[in-house]
Amino acid sequence: MKKATTNERPDTFYDFVFNTLSAADFKSLPEQLGLSTRMTTMRLRKPTLLTYDTIPKLAVILGRDLKELVQKYELGYDALSAREYKQLMY
Repeated sequence: MKKATTNERPDTFYDFVFNTLSAADFKSLPEQLGLSTRMTTMRLRKPTLLTYDTIPKLAVILGRDLKELVQKYELGYDALSAREYKQLMY
């Protein structure tokens, strides 16, 4: 991912997902995650609220390392318990 210059905003998790998935996959993301369209959009815009069940599904759909995604985008930081975080990361 390129670094943002002073005139650009940094890539958000929503932008990352949007740019990683095909248009068809992005459109079907709520169904793949088992969430409503509104809830999916809200969670992509504020990934710190992603739940324990959703994070591994999203990592598989994106084809990315789960630990890397959690650390880089702080997935679930506000929603996970310490135990859930530990189970995801170790």
